[in-house]
Amino acid sequence: MAVLHGDSTTPNYYACRAGDAAWLSVLWALSGFSVLALETLWMREVALRVGSTAVASALVVTVFFVSAALGNLFGGRFAARRGAVLSAYALFEGASALSALASLALYRSCWVSVSAAQSAPWAALMGAALLAAVPSFLSGASFPCLAEAVVPGGDRRTASAGVLYGANLFGAALGVVAGGVLLPWTCGATAAFALTAALQAAGGLCAWRLSGRVRAAGVARAARAAAPSAPAAAGWLALAASGVLALASQTLLIVWARQVLEGSVYAACGVLADFLVGLGAGGWAAALLRRRGWPALRLLGLFACGSSLGLVALAGVAPSAVAAGGGLTADAPPALLAQALLACLPALPLAFLMGGVFPAAWELVGSPSASEGRVLGRAMALNKAGAAAGAAAGLFVLL
Repeated sequence: MAVLHGDSTTPNYYACRAGDAAWLSVLWALSGFSVLALETLWMREVALRVGSTAVASALVVTVFFVSAALGNLFGGRFAARRGAVLSAYALFEGASALSALASLALYRSCWVSVSAAQSAPWAALMGAALLAAVPSFLSGASFPCLAEAVVPGGDRRTASAGVLYGANLFGAALGVVAGGVLLPWTCGATAAFALTAALQAAGGLCAWRLSGRVRAAGVARAARAAAPSAPAAAGWLALAASGVLALASQTLLIVWARQVLEGSVYAACGVLADFLVGLGAGGWAAALLRRRGWPALRLLGLFACGSSLGLVALAGVAPSAVAAGGGLTADAPPALLAQALLACLPALPLAFLMGGVFPAAWELVGSPSASEGRVLGRAMALNKAGAAAGAAAGLFVLL
């Protein structure tokens, strides 16, 4: 039995079997897993060359956000002009997986042949760009294509895609755990890269198989009668601000956790994984409330105000936690990771409140009759630009 996403007045009209909707959620989760597993593996790889986990993290995060934001913009424009958007998603995901392996081989060969590059900061940045830029760009380009396929219209972004947004973040949390600790520990860095790339390519292949069943029905785009519930400027401002605040607070939490746990890799993985789980849960909550009739503007106000209160609470709790001290006491990586995840659970409430901001703000921006892929591409690009600024502010300004 087919499930129709949208009606004859929506910008896109896609026929999708009920079971295929679950597969689309899996695709978003698998993509999130692959991207974050690769990002943590890139951090480990760069840290081996520059000798500092903090520097490596800053370089990779900078390259990742800039490249992925550019990919979001490109993917949005691409999706708006193409009918077979799931085929395009499969193409971008497969190309990202292959480029990750090719970039790793090229990066390692360059560092071996140019030993003097280790002492040059600009060379370290170029190395991080060589390793992460192309895969991040291609992965960023894939998300607008998937949004073009599953979002029936501008007034359904939060309700229809909030669950997928949450699934992506849950997958990303697993990717942090796998790429940061478990895969390198069990099979080594090179095999971890290969396995992650294979999983990303498998997601692309799955999308390719689904593209024959989830396809545009050929209905022309038409303007919807419904008007946006708030000025688009409010949504754009919220997207930028949520990126800044989320990464600034995440950076500060990592610094705090490093002091408490006395272990930089496990502290970073603990904070990132718990934070991403909280963001995903917040996205699901926003989607559920939207489906029950809550206006997008009301949801945005609820989650934004809650995030502000959460940041104030964090500022009061973190210093006392640092003063209490502590440390990791287990003797094996899985147990150390479990300790770090448990210690970083206080990050969950703040992340939950921040997680509802993006889906609600996304619904407020862009014309209701615009390409959903293009709108999502612009929204994600602005959010990532804010995230890059937030990471820099948290590390170099707020501290």
